[in-house]
Amino acid sequence: MEPPLRFHLFRESLGPRVFRMIAPRVQDGLRISTNRFHHTWHVVCAPGHVRTLRRILWAAAFDNHPHTMFVLHGGTLEDTPFDAAPSRPVVIACTDHTHLRHDAIKELLRRIRRRKHPDGTVKLQVHGLARADALSDGQHKLIVREKREHRRWPELRVELIGGAIAFLGPAAALRHASMNLDFLEQPLSRGRSNHHYLDRDRNRWPEGEVQVFADYREMLSDARIERQAAYRELPDMPSHQVDELICERSYIRSLHRLERQKEARKNTLAVRSREALVSSEQAPPSASIEAAGSRR
Repeated sequence: MEPPLRFHLFRESLGPRVFRMIAPRVQDGLRISTNRFHHTWHVVCAPGHVRTLRRILWAAAFDNHPHTMFVLHGGTLEDTPFDAAPSRPVVIACTDHTHLRHDAIKELLRRIRRRKHPDGTVKLQVHGLARADALSDGQHKLIVREKREHRRWPELRVELIGGAIAFLGPAAALRHASMNLDFLEQPLSRGRSNHHYLDRDRNRWPEGEVQVFADYREMLSDARIERQAAYRELPDMPSHQVDELICERSYIRSLHRLERQKEARKNTLAVRSREALVSSEQAPPSASIEAAGSRR
């Protein structure tokens, strides 16, 4: 059984409504990045952080308190691992109980940034997620296909509202998104990545996507190094051109890093093979005879 996740709880009044904002604690280690590319909003992280994202989506689906939203902001956000640009906060809300507008999200984010202490802590309620994971992938896809064909399956909506990337939808859509991200938890080899579209539509680019990279932390470090270098070398270049240059340079740096790591692994394996060969050649004959006698 998974240990419960504790999140910070913030309460803020806007007019007649009291909003509940639930945010991860920085010390619990969740780290994500966000960016927009190909007309799609991306949430980027390492495979080890996908489980927490799934638990947040699942908890949002089953939270029955009105005017509640889950906020990923502050220390939870890292720069983007492609060009080290700042990430936008993420807001997740169940539209069955919460209706958010541009001005409300903007004001609530401004207030939560200024808060030094939360009003309390809450435990994420994720009952049933483990049981849902136990369903075979084929069963889940069959259910989704049948409901979509009869237009009974709601989609998660991903859009920019009040400066935040908002994941909005009814409880069924949030549950569906949480279940569909399960395969992103699988470990990846160095340099590999995986992704899932949150609101796939055949007639357009998807609005939301979750991406995972095996070397997410290393990519982030490469991008930050290149951004610092670009600022030193090209202080007068327009920002959009700087971002493109940083993205290209950090990609090349990451390729070189992966090549060095691959070569280092090959050298390590070669050294171990030589050491094993030398040790076998230097083994005294008596030891071999005793070992053979013991096997008899």
